[in-house]
Amino acid sequence: QDLRQLKANFEEKYSIQLFFEEIPFSTWKIDYEVVTKEYYDELFDYIVLLDGEFSKYPLKFLWKTRLRAVALVRLLSNSGDLLVTAVPDYIREILFLDFKRGNYDKVYQKDVIHHDFYHMIEQELNGSSEWKDPTWLGFNQPNVSYGRTGWTAQGITSNAGLMNHPEPGFTNAYAKTELPEDKATIYAQLFITEEYNKLIRWAKKDKILDKKVKYMKFFLKTQHKDFNKQFWEELHK
Repeated sequence: QDLRQLKANFEEKYSIQLFFEEIPFSTWKIDYEVVTKEYYDELFDYIVLLDGEFSKYPLKFLWKTRLRAVALVRLLSNSGDLLVTAVPDYIREILFLDFKRGNYDKVYQKDVIHHDFYHMIEQELNGSSEWKDPTWLGFNQPNVSYGRTGWTAQGITSNAGLMNHPEPGFTNAYAKTELPEDKATIYAQLFITEEYNKLIRWAKKDKILDKKVKYMKFFLKTQHKDFNKQFWEELHK
């Protein structure tokens, strides 16, 4: 009963449907298991976390992204051969999230929510989730090139998402897999205090990273006026 009420509150608050029993079909070929009652306590905690992350956004910005639904599942996989934590279905406007994967690290779970939501934002507001943004590309050093696609790298790269500032302009190895992942990485880190503090500290000495941070903040401000200096100060005070 508490879980149903939490679901109803979320849907009313954001005008976004929340699924965890009857899961809508996806445009992409994905596999998953539907949440059973034995996981309801963990699911309740995850929805509380999800609500906390979505509450960071101005409502009008959320509506502008046209996100229609969030589907919570377990053992989410891409084409049945690679476990993933999220699948952004930007065609049907549904964000699929594995509520259990990575539950030992709440910062990681928060990051995934924002990161994969950004892929949907890119599709909706910039025309393509795979947009090779020439301005962003121009920030990198001339000899820098992106490597494997994000999903492939997730399966083979150890600690790819670990924030360790491996080289100028990048906060982790995963950001180097492809340009859309680089943008989504910076975007997500803007919204999570533990990551934001590192990001800003590094950007003070890394001109490339500083340009990427300012570019992403400017993009958000063009989409909603509330993404101003005060917003970031209040979010991370």
